[in-house]
Amino acid sequence: MNSASSPKDPSLPYWLKYRFLLLFTLCALLRLWGLGGLVDSALFIPEASDMAFYNDWAQRILAGEYTDGKAFYGLPLYAYWLSFWYAIAGYNPFVPSLIQILCDAGIAVLILKIAELLVSGRAGIYAGLLGGLFWCGFQPAAAYTVVLMPTTLVAFVYWWLVWRLIRQDKALNWQNYLAVGLVVGFCAMMIATIFFMLPIVLLRAWQLLSGRPLPQRLGRVLIGTVLLLVGVVVGTSPAWLHNRMIAGEPVFLSAHSGLNFYIGNHSEANGYPKIPDGLPTDQAGLLLNSITTAEEISGRPLTREEVSDFWSAKASAAIEEDRGRWFRLMGVKFANAWNAFSYDDLTLVVVMGDLGILHPGWGFGFLAFLAIPALIMGLRDRRHQIVAAAVLFHIAALLTVFVTERYRMAAVPG
Repeated sequence: MNSASSPKDPSLPYWLKYRFLLLFTLCALLRLWGLGGLVDSALFIPEASDMAFYNDWAQRILAGEYTDGKAFYGLPLYAYWLSFWYAIAGYNPFVPSLIQILCDAGIAVLILKIAELLVSGRAGIYAGLLGGLFWCGFQPAAAYTVVLMPTTLVAFVYWWLVWRLIRQDKALNWQNYLAVGLVVGFCAMMIATIFFMLPIVLLRAWQLLSGRPLPQRLGRVLIGTVLLLVGVVVGTSPAWLHNRMIAGEPVFLSAHSGLNFYIGNHSEANGYPKIPDGLPTDQAGLLLNSITTAEEISGRPLTREEVSDFWSAKASAAIEEDRGRWFRLMGVKFANAWNAFSYDDLTLVVVMGDLGILHPGWGFGFLAFLAIPALIMGLRDRRHQIVAAAVLFHIAALLTVFVTERYRMAAVPG
């Protein structure tokens, strides 16, 4: 992508010339503080929750069980990513966590770079440094970065793409569309909410075509949409090819999507991941029990695709039963996404804080209080609109399921 140069001021204080390195180092050191404490705790080798789910899956891959012959029931990329590092460095969560720390520090740098593109001169530099420092002190990021969770990796890719789009000053070409589609598709095998990057790309493409005749703008964006989707299909191909060729099931990414849809939209849903009665709360147990429950009710063995359809049908039935309740639920979810209340479904922030692993810091509510007015006031600027869209589209992605602290974490850099 073509880029606009960042502000350069020869009269800047000497230390500001190394601002990217200094901010990166500070954030990395703070996260290493957390990782050092985690290594000495019982949390380092996960025995329960989503972390154990990914860790156990990675160990099975490392042992040669690359597939169970069925459609994926859980997004696969993070488990394979873990197994890759385990194969190189031995079974040790330290190395994957270290890579995640580097990505988290990279997010702080991206905040600074984006601020410098949005605000000219020294004001952009100072605003970016302040934003980067706020990210360094964001406790949920400190917690989720050092444990075996994919949240930080996808957040980094998401905001790297936003930065690339903002610095673009010429119309996107076919290589840009394909490349973004490939990256989004590949990362969607880790966290599927990154699909909401696609409309942001199209918004930026539309902006960059301003001044051209409307038919030409529409045609270019339509072609770009097709190229984006081609990239997505290729990027996600390891998952859907496995599911189709090996498992023989037409599942795009993972068959657990129906279960998540049900948890977020059943008749007693409250906007958070309220697990229905009869299902366990840990991910490994939840996924296994959701299969056996669906089979017991159906009275026969089910394929993974059929399990997903079973839970999707239950969610759709609950929605159809009371449309008004469901629309109110969407409003509750949207409010929850901006709420200062922290729904930490893994209880990591509290537990790690009690153990003295986390450094002092702040949560979502404090940062949202500072950020929301700025998001609104800056909407006249086209590049600022891309940042606002990145925040809003990520929040919109949560409305399809439920809101947790780690799910909304990727909106915070904006």
